[in-house]
Amino acid sequence: MAEVQALKRLQLHPYRFVAEQPTDLGSYDPIWWCNKTESVYMVFTQYSCDLFVPLELGGFKSDQVRKIAVQTVQGLHHLHSLGIIHRDIKPDNILIDFDGNCRITDFGGAYVFPDVDEPDSPSVIGKIIYDLSATGFTYPYYAPEVVHKCEVDESHLPDYVDRMTAYIFNERADFFSLGVTIYSILFGQIPEGHDLAHDPHAYAEMYDMMQRQMYLKNISYDIQEFISRVSLSS
Repeated sequence: MAEVQALKRLQLHPYRFVAEQPTDLGSYDPIWWCNKTESVYMVFTQYSCDLFVPLELGGFKSDQVRKIAVQTVQGLHHLHSLGIIHRDIKPDNILIDFDGNCRITDFGGAYVFPDVDEPDSPSVIGKIIYDLSATGFTYPYYAPEVVHKCEVDESHLPDYVDRMTAYIFNERADFFSLGVTIYSILFGQIPEGHDLAHDPHAYAEMYDMMQRQMYLKNISYDIQEFISRVSLSS
């Protein structure tokens, strides 16, 4: 289970902008399996709210958006250095702690590289993943390469891929999701994306719409540049 693998790795390497599990449970593990319900249970530190709550109230001011962007980027860099690609960055999965700082949470859709025991493994950052299985998509936050399979040249297929199509992505997919998230909390609404599930070109139309709205609303150049760069990076 990828989520358990990710959390076990984060227990060894916690970070201030990633949700933490309590360490004061004595002999109890914050992750446990219940035979009666055949379910995994997890205990987390309590936080104030997620970004979706203020989003519903009309969005954030520019200074708040900058802080959220910087802290989430730092949190993502930590995850990626540990071989964890989140794949589901969205307002619901970024918590705010009682000091007003961001905490990335919910690793249910994560891809976890095997055999990464220490941060900054050179084999992880930028490594292309060929994945045959889909996760539960959250439109429009999912990057197109995580939503749509691509045809793969057979000569480039890794040993474990035996088909001609696969989801081909790396850690940049998380930054695409962050760009759409920052746009959402800035405007207080989710950008419209028509038929993203079936038409990869619909992402280009959504991106153009985001660009127009930022220009018309006279959004600060640095925020526009951030959203543009991370949304195009994947």
